[in-house]
Amino acid sequence: MSNVIGSVSFICLIVFISRVTCYEVPSAIIEVVHPKGFRASIPGEKGLTLFAFHGRINEEFEQTDEGQFSADVLGPDPIGFWTYTNREVHLKIGDVIHYWIYVVKDGVEYERVSLSYEVKGDLKKLTPTSFKLNLYWLNVLFLVNIDLSHDCLPYS
Repeated sequence: MSNVIGSVSFICLIVFISRVTCYEVPSAIIEVVHPKGFRASIPGEKGLTLFAFHGRINEEFEQTDEGQFSADVLGPDPIGFWTYTNREVHLKIGDVIHYWIYVVKDGVEYERVSLSYEVKGDLKKLTPTSFKLNLYWLNVLFLVNIDLSHDCLPYS
């Protein structure tokens, strides 16, 4: 009888550990905002309680330090994304945002390090990108058929 209880306990422990360790922190979706700033977002998931973004411009991290800018995000935006917004940094084509992310999900801490995003293209065409991003996620999440083949930005 004790072998059965031990086996069941072991199986329960394995199932619990596999559920806890299955989460993989996604790379951030980076949106450059003109004339200055950017947003970094990750999709919301049940159990998320913290999203922390740490970044540097054109300088890689040696460890997981604070960086040139960082912030903790304690909740999702109205459409379910956890978003860090920086309205201070001036970005130009060729700049690289080096960053790492810290997330708490279901009480467990996760990190994803050594991430980067290079600013490319005409910055004026990136203003504002959130409208297009939101339509994209409506397509993905709700299977809404929205044509994204043309430039549908609400502002020029």
